[in-house]
Amino acid sequence: MPVWRHSSSRHYFRRCFMPNQPLVPFPVIGIIVMALAGFLNGCLAGRIFRCRKFWAAGAVWGGISALSAALYGWYALAYVNYGEWLLFMVYLACAWMILTLILPVPLILMWLISLAGKGHIWICGAVIFCGAAAFFTGIYGTVHGDRTESIEQVELSVENLPPAFDGFRIALLTDTHIGPYYHYADLDADLYQAYADKADMVAIGGDLIDDIRMMPDTARVLTARSGLFPYGIYYVWGNHEYYRNKAYIGSELEKTPVHMLVNSHKSISRSGEKLYIAGADYPWGPKNQIHDEEEKMADQAFSGIPSGSAVVFMAHHSDFITEGMERQAFLTLTGHTHGGQTGINGRALFPIYEYMRGLYGGNGIYGYVSRGTGHWFPFRLGCSREMTIFTLHSMQRVS
Repeated sequence: MPVWRHSSSRHYFRRCFMPNQPLVPFPVIGIIVMALAGFLNGCLAGRIFRCRKFWAAGAVWGGISALSAALYGWYALAYVNYGEWLLFMVYLACAWMILTLILPVPLILMWLISLAGKGHIWICGAVIFCGAAAFFTGIYGTVHGDRTESIEQVELSVENLPPAFDGFRIALLTDTHIGPYYHYADLDADLYQAYADKADMVAIGGDLIDDIRMMPDTARVLTARSGLFPYGIYYVWGNHEYYRNKAYIGSELEKTPVHMLVNSHKSISRSGEKLYIAGADYPWGPKNQIHDEEEKMADQAFSGIPSGSAVVFMAHHSDFITEGMERQAFLTLTGHTHGGQTGINGRALFPIYEYMRGLYGGNGIYGYVSRGTGHWFPFRLGCSREMTIFTLHSMQRVS
């Protein structure tokens, strides 16, 4: 991995967050949470193993967990000056944090069982087994999850697709989170892969960048690669752009040929026929008002598109799939969820959103949620990173 040398951490923090918004100490909160969870685990393990000073075991475990969280947070800034060896240290730290978060429930259960006073050896063995299994799960999930990317090929039959766009290909990249775990060089490689897969256009679904020190290089990559795609690169805002100084990111993107869609649309022409690309901003507000905000943004994005037109709708939040389907967009492209980053048999392990991952809908109207091309926490299990290539077919031709 190359070594980057960019502006200072002080300069980064000054530009990384929105103007007039206080710096929310997320790393500090993470360190505190991990320290408390580690202390709980250590105390429980100490009681199970009948240690008189079980609190000392808690202090040690809590300290290691806090240091792991601190290393993870520090690496987000320091990676520009270090090589591969530090990344593997962060993988170990993330694996320890995963272990710390997994173990409280089984440790509580085993501690309660141990109160009966029977099977002490078996219970201690179970604790060791659970700890080892959790740690190696964390190792596998960080190393394999961070370094594996799938290229998903999706064939879609579209009822109102203009014949000229039969076979049209769209590459979807979203949630790249350019920074410590996905670099602008990775974006360059993915764009070239999209070109190799004969994509006609690229859709970037938000959360492009976390480390804005990399924004000038990211803009150069987008400019250099945009010419590979006959119908260009289209982009919508995600929530992380707002966290990381949206104004600065926008000013850099305006220097590129990228088409930014902010509750707006553009049309592309092929052999005299049109395909519309609409895009929505990221919705903010109280939870009970978010749906109204999404409707308003979608209405603005679709305003002026002739009824019955073929429309691809782009948005960061997967909730917009409902808006796209209601407005008869034949394909709504979203991200945000990262697919939950954990899954079993193609389904998210913790489905906290209505639309979590993969393809939804049918009969010529579809919504898609990407698992994310990158991430800000390098742990994935049963949910690899992805770039998606959509090939559009006329439903009449397929039938």
